[in-house]
Amino acid sequence: MQRLARVSLTGAAVLALAGGLVAVGATTDDRPDGGPDRSALERVDDITRLQAHLVRVPEDHVSWSELGDAYLRESRSTADPTFYVKAEATYAKALALRPGHAPAITGSAALAAARQDFGAALALADRALAADASDAAAYGIRSDALNGLGRYDEARAAAQQMTELRPGTAASTRAAYALALRGDVDGARAALEEAVRAATDPEDAADAQYCLGQLAWDEGDLPAARAAYEAGLEAVTDHAASRGGLAEVLVAEGDTELALDQLEELVEEVPAPRLLVQYGELLEATGDTEAAQEQYDAVRAAQQRQVENGRDVDTERALFEADHGEPEDALEAAQAAYAKRPQSVFTQDAYAWALHKAGRTRDALPVARAALRLGLRSPALHARVGTIEAAAGERGAARATLLRMMTLNPEFSPLHAPPAQELLASLS
Repeated sequence: MQRLARVSLTGAAVLALAGGLVAVGATTDDRPDGGPDRSALERVDDITRLQAHLVRVPEDHVSWSELGDAYLRESRSTADPTFYVKAEATYAKALALRPGHAPAITGSAALAAARQDFGAALALADRALAADASDAAAYGIRSDALNGLGRYDEARAAAQQMTELRPGTAASTRAAYALALRGDVDGARAALEEAVRAATDPEDAADAQYCLGQLAWDEGDLPAARAAYEAGLEAVTDHAASRGGLAEVLVAEGDTELALDQLEELVEEVPAPRLLVQYGELLEATGDTEAAQEQYDAVRAAQQRQVENGRDVDTERALFEADHGEPEDALEAAQAAYAKRPQSVFTQDAYAWALHKAGRTRDALPVARAALRLGLRSPALHARVGTIEAAAGERGAARATLLRMMTLNPEFSPLHAPPAQELLASLS
């Protein structure tokens, strides 16, 4: 959008629990679609043009804010967290030149959401709305922040206000997110299809197609998932999330070698933690534990780089370390996340899993069940909750939860699905 007229959720915006390339609050512009193959070049051109202009006219606060938007778009597309710091500095420059400049405040709110500092994002979005109650983008970021904090009803209300002010791709994506959280897959699918139709930016279209793919994937509909991911790649030929999703489909279809080749190439280009985990777990599932460990080391390095650039990764780190590291490290990260976002279903899932892996299964049980309260149809979530229920001696409940996993996508992970299936068989 021009001046943050649109703010979209990217990666796994609709099914964040699936662990996609979350960039909540990342921004897009409203330029006419110049063709999917030009998007990366256009982004670089935007940055270069604005930098050159600001050398000539350093007091132009509007261009400083626009440069912040461009940096934030680049962080979204490349998974490079160093652009967060650049965006922060440029928004600060804009506000120093023109205190109260609304687009810079809204941009700063989007940046805070992308860094998963949802408290700061909410405060900044409210500040923007205090200055302009018709700022649709600020309502979108307010929705993102409230979702991140687990205040889901308030988030849905903010998303509805955005829709009333400016219907379009960003508003439809947020509507889909609210519906998917509550298990309304048909409603979420319809909202995402509307998001695709409304998209004027190829990356927005690709993001919405990826989310459609994730909906289909979690329902076990491989043909629909493949079609959506391929549509995302038609919009943006190097769309990382869609490439990762297509690799998941390849594994489920039995073409593991091709999936490994594609993931190896992908993580070299976009070393995002989510993709590194996906590649490492596929390597581990196929018996190459040494190569898998190399990827897990890269995950830790990538997460540390995100932290150094201001992004909160406690929830992701908790789940990762619970599966691939030391239980005490997982629990430390989970406790930090839970202290900040105790009502988030994603934080509850991570905290419960870390508690279980640390030997505190009885403590984990109510937290795990709370993560199911909205009705999110995630096979990975159901596998973890069912495992905790079984370990707590709740065999009947565990069987019901794991059967639910089986009715969704029983092949949701080449590494984590088999043990969950074996556990269900033992309970039967």
